[in-house]
Amino acid sequence: MLASLRAVAIAAPTVLAAAPAPADPLDALGACMDAVERPEALRACIGLAANACTEARGYGSHDVIACLEQEADAWDARLNEGWDRLRKRTQAADEAMPAEDPSDALWPTLLAAQRAWLAFRDAECAAIIAGMGGRGRSESDSECRLRMTAERVVDLRFVHNSDIESFQ
Repeated sequence: MLASLRAVAIAAPTVLAAAPAPADPLDALGACMDAVERPEALRACIGLAANACTEARGYGSHDVIACLEQEADAWDARLNEGWDRLRKRTQAADEAMPAEDPSDALWPTLLAAQRAWLAFRDAECAAIIAGMGGRGRSESDSECRLRMTAERVVDLRFVHNSDIESFQ
């Protein structure tokens, strides 16, 4: 279940070594997200809050799911905040320098990519849990949503968006 997230989160403590450990796992996640400057370091933050939460709450199915969803929501909030700033910047860039060919405009292309990613994330997570019985299905779905949303933040911050601080 959380093994894959635990493996990724092992490197995260090195990112936070200089700062005192926050009591709230989401505070630790936020500090980790804000402290990094490389994609690998941001990936090391994935699972940090869910693992700490599960350690504190226990490994019952409901607790694990709640912890995974809590961290997924934190990544989703970061994605939405950054996306709003990215939207404003790309729309302004398109207005400042209109493309001769409408298919070259930045905002509509980025919006289409984001919509396709949302459909992909939902389909990928559905494929992962397809055929699973009731046991573990919700945990796997929550873990998939967390992982894929966090990876999208990494992509938008470092690949599509290297000059925009909003994903920090």
